[in-house]
Amino acid sequence: MSSANSSNNPTQSVNPTATNAVAQAPSESKYLSIIPENAQNYRAGQKIIFNLEPELGFVKAKDSYLVFDVLNNSGRGSQSATAQRNLRLELGLAGVSSLIKRVNIYSKHTGQLLESLDNYNQWVHTQLQYEHDDKTNLQTMEGCPKHMESKCSFGRMATAVDGAGVESRQNLSINNNKNTYLDAENNRLSACLNSGSPTYTSTRFITPLRCGIFRHWDDERLVPVLMLGGLRIEIELAPVGEALTLHGSGVRKVGTLTTVRTGVGPNGHLNTVSTGNLGARIGVSAVVGDGNSVGGATQRVFTIASNTLVDDDSLLLAYGLAVGNRITLNTLAGNGTFTGNIVSMAVANNLLNITVDNDLGAATQATTFVSLATGLDNTAVDYLITNTEFRLLRVSVPKSPPKNMSYEFTTYDLFKDTIPSTQLNFNQEITSVASRALGIFSLFEDPRQTGSQALARLGQNGYYAGVSAGEQGVNMNEVVYFINNKLYPLNAYDVNPTGDKVITLNELVKAWGSIGVRCKSLGCGEFADLDVYTNRFIVARELARDGSVFNLQNAEPQLRLTFTAARNNDLYNQDPYTNLNMLTYVFSKQVIQITDKGLEITK
Repeated sequence: MSSANSSNNPTQSVNPTATNAVAQAPSESKYLSIIPENAQNYRAGQKIIFNLEPELGFVKAKDSYLVFDVLNNSGRGSQSATAQRNLRLELGLAGVSSLIKRVNIYSKHTGQLLESLDNYNQWVHTQLQYEHDDKTNLQTMEGCPKHMESKCSFGRMATAVDGAGVESRQNLSINNNKNTYLDAENNRLSACLNSGSPTYTSTRFITPLRCGIFRHWDDERLVPVLMLGGLRIEIELAPVGEALTLHGSGVRKVGTLTTVRTGVGPNGHLNTVSTGNLGARIGVSAVVGDGNSVGGATQRVFTIASNTLVDDDSLLLAYGLAVGNRITLNTLAGNGTFTGNIVSMAVANNLLNITVDNDLGAATQATTFVSLATGLDNTAVDYLITNTEFRLLRVSVPKSPPKNMSYEFTTYDLFKDTIPSTQLNFNQEITSVASRALGIFSLFEDPRQTGSQALARLGQNGYYAGVSAGEQGVNMNEVVYFINNKLYPLNAYDVNPTGDKVITLNELVKAWGSIGVRCKSLGCGEFADLDVYTNRFIVARELARDGSVFNLQNAEPQLRLTFTAARNNDLYNQDPYTNLNMLTYVFSKQVIQITDKGLEITK
């Protein structure tokens, strides 16, 4: 934690006595609602701007919160041949925070940038997994899903032992696909009537603003809005692929990995990127239902396989399909394909009968699967914030507050780097110049499932799941931090789940403690054993503790990674991994010196 060089030894942090005096003064509190200045409705990529005037005085940050009314706006524009209508969407894995890509906070008086948080939604999801073991409040208030884990295991498959087929647990790490539509009571954006038609109404969610100036990682103190010259808060909304997700299909069939890769054993969601993609699509029943609804060349009705996990009353909603969805049926008799719109749905004899708008053209069979039609884009998948406000707990303080103050808070800087796919030994410089650093957290992600690719893979949650050590094709081995010419810890450790997982998690728990987060959950064993990282995989290092800080300005920190082989095919057996993205969050104390001459920021 400490260093032989005195300039990098942990030093005692600033104690802003002036702020303490204000926080302890007798006060009266009152809630105020601040509405944005720039619009009323907002869509992906736009900014919500709140102006907090100096007249607000002081605000109790931890009792203040944002309110969002969110509408599923999919398919509301012109309907093209590939567009989707009536998608039954949910919020992303971070709940309503999934809508927030970036937060910038300025002094309204001077225009100085006081704090900037990039990848806000991604970090919120990461922290919530570790910070909460009981996620009930997150689900009911913030619209988080029932299962927030980044990863789960593939599940059960049939394997041959002594010529007999048996079921065995296969802990092959895949992105979380355990949230079915019936689980999505808290984070769904549009309800569905018993007829299968969605009803479009806004849903209200609330969330704290998790930032440093509002003391998310610090103890309770008042925010001196008056002395900061007022605040201008700009919230940039996330793209659709990060903000929203699709539920899992709820189908849990037993099958070999080989058959799943060819599309025979679906175990995931409705959005299939390509034929044979693991975890996609719903099986169609080859058993004739009422009215010979198995399907044929001139038939317009097909039947989805029975689901013994739900009763008839829930079956209509269980798969997440809705009237108006544009779907594709693959591998009809003769390897045919059908694409069309759902016009009605009905349940009979524990089977879901679906009527489409055109003749199927061929009969369904045991290997036929239904998925959403391809072509998901911003004209088809969309959300709309119909109302938002910032509810602040304003606190009255003495008429003559101190004129000079040191306002200290914890925040992070994000550093984005690329790990070449063929590199076996990789030393990544972390270009932080924080003089009051607390901890370092490094995450990894697959660029094929993030950025512009996230929408096409809607439902696969790659932006939040990231890449974990131990996943097929990643081949990550040992890691160690090199800071101020010393190794932290003294020896590199194997981060694979079957390697030094205890050391990996121990380092992580200490790093969480350095920023004031009490780690309560290291993963979920409900859907995986110990050889899968279910929470977001992180390589971390605690730099200081107990009120101390660490100077990184001349420490030239690095994260040194080794790989046993170049990145290879993932579990889906699609294209090999390309370069991996590495996202490093450096947390530090920042101090705003407030004087008669203005504001001075020390990082």
